[in-house]
Amino acid sequence: MSFTKNLIENIKAEAVNLGFSNLGVTNPQSLKESHRYLEWLDHGYNGSMDYLARQDSISRRLNPSLLLENCKTIITLAYSYPIVHFSELSNSSTKGWISSYAIFDDYHFFLKKLALQLVEKIRDLNPGNHAFQVFTDSAPILERECGVRGSLGWIGKNANLISPVLGSTFFLAEILTDIEINTDVSIPADRCGKCRRCIDACPTQCILPDRTLDARKCISYLTIENKGAIPFHLRDKMDHWVFGCDICQMVCPWNGSYKKESHIKIKKRINPLVDITSQLHFSEKEFQDFYAGTPVIRTGLNGFIRNLIVVAGNLVDSRVEKDLTRFLLNASDPMIRSHSGWALGKYHTANAREVLCRSLTSESDQTVLDEIHLALG
Repeated sequence: MSFTKNLIENIKAEAVNLGFSNLGVTNPQSLKESHRYLEWLDHGYNGSMDYLARQDSISRRLNPSLLLENCKTIITLAYSYPIVHFSELSNSSTKGWISSYAIFDDYHFFLKKLALQLVEKIRDLNPGNHAFQVFTDSAPILERECGVRGSLGWIGKNANLISPVLGSTFFLAEILTDIEINTDVSIPADRCGKCRRCIDACPTQCILPDRTLDARKCISYLTIENKGAIPFHLRDKMDHWVFGCDICQMVCPWNGSYKKESHIKIKKRINPLVDITSQLHFSEKEFQDFYAGTPVIRTGLNGFIRNLIVVAGNLVDSRVEKDLTRFLLNASDPMIRSHSGWALGKYHTANAREVLCRSLTSESDQTVLDEIHLALG
């Protein structure tokens, strides 16, 4: 049994009823860009995300049949979410910022649930003993290329999959099945043209000429995937970003309609504006309770506090100077102490300098001492 054009249209209608914005259909044989992924890894652009370079991970990206035996079709599902406009963030200059995708329920969970519901609809539409696997950023798949080959859009200069209808603010999920495809799709034309807005707006210049990113310099990577210290020379460039970054999507002309509320069936869980003065005091339980069910949990409390401290250094908000002092003198994690030393050095107050000098007599970690000396120098 194979997918027919009529069956695909029926599946698309069922997907839209479930809340998906669009879907694309392709087969594993159409994926031709794996060499670009390998080149990206060779340059070390994955940073500390070692799981991306594991041999089993690479093998499955190159051969989806390792994810589902006899895989013949990949259905790529797009689910739109509204992006917060930059003006809404910049009007709150004393707050930290959270990326738009993270203020909703964690897409890893709700999207998989919806995709599994769609699988049952497909079984109803196309009865038979067929195999399916559903993934939501949970398996090694070249999902953006799947979206391109399924005619959802093109890879933009900012490395996002861009749809001429949806822009780039949508989640992706995949359904792999052994049902054979029987349709032709056209590869969407690149419609970025001469536009460079994303490249010019990126504060860390992490966007590469080949439409990939150097994750090591990307604010999203630095605040989420990176579990260690944020490089000294990139902290100023993080601005207010506590979790993730939307700059390259905010400036993209294809995301001109920031508020797509009519397409959205998920509700906002948290405010994208972070009250740093209160959240620097979060305990582990308070952090887990406040951000439960959202992607923000992925940082862990220490990573979250690290990010807040960097933003506090960029804001130079006198209300949190005492908190930075507390972290520098008493935090058990050297990473928290080192970032606090850096942040206090931005305040240029007599009290901040006195605390930094005092900490030199009690600090034993060389990395923290180096940060303190830099802050004093």
